[in-house]
Amino acid sequence: MKKWRYYLLLPFVFSCTSPKLVSSNSDEKQVKEKASNVHIQLTTTASYCGGAYPSDETLAQLRTPKPESQVKIFIRKGSENDLSKPVFKEDVSDASGKISLFLPPGTYAVVYANKADSTHYKSLLSTFHTTTQYRTKIDKACLDAWVKKPELVITVTANEAVESTLNRHVNCSWNSVPCSGYTGPLPP
Repeated sequence: MKKWRYYLLLPFVFSCTSPKLVSSNSDEKQVKEKASNVHIQLTTTASYCGGAYPSDETLAQLRTPKPESQVKIFIRKGSENDLSKPVFKEDVSDASGKISLFLPPGTYAVVYANKADSTHYKSLLSTFHTTTQYRTKIDKACLDAWVKKPELVITVTANEAVESTLNRHVNCSWNSVPCSGYTGPLPP
């Protein structure tokens, strides 16, 4: 006779859940339903950096994009890389340089680790704050613009797959510091 009392309490117990939690789950479900599959192919090319003048074949090989595996990208909402905004999502490329993820509709800025936070920016400002024998002082306005500019901007619409390629070009060491010119001798 006492067991039926517990059954009467069950509807009451389940009705005490928070309505905010229920709507939050439905909001999440709506976002997931509208999310699109985004595929990014990460590749790399390189500059010729010295030694005997290379053959045309070697130059062509350096200019040919190759898959870039195990590279982390960071995604922020919007079309600029605003360091004051949180990173929305991050992912790492697979062995063939591919990243696949779902993003809700919107515009997104994609950057590498050197622009994910202010660490690299502050390091560049600190290291190249004055002109030296081989390098000009870093131009802060130029560096600010460099940080704000994402490597890739993706626009996602509901239920529509996005395919993009992101190539990272590797400069020679003397030409690898943004917004600071190299004035020293070039290698033979």
